[in-house]
Amino acid sequence: MTDHQSIVRDALQGIGLGPERVEAALNGSPIYGVSGLLNSLELVQFVTALGEVTRIDPTEFLSVGESGLNTVVSGISNLCGFLEARMCLPEGV
Repeated sequence: MTDHQSIVRDALQGIGLGPERVEAALNGSPIYGVSGLLNSLELVQFVTALGEVTRIDPTEFLSVGESGLNTVVSGISNLCGFLEARMCLPEGV
């Protein structure tokens, strides 16, 4: 498990997701969307939790637009890629 996957796991557990749903997310199930693991309220909680851990402003998730957000949270690989790109940016960018 990568560090980014650990961050995602911790954030999912932090919002109260049970072990089966956390494991499903880590195994590639859609995190949000029509067949996603999170409803819209849980998504907001999750993005906020990720922001607290990663120091990524939650509005950055929204800045990618609705279709971009759906892509970012479509699965663990896309989400980890998003986190990696944002966490490597210099301060203030």
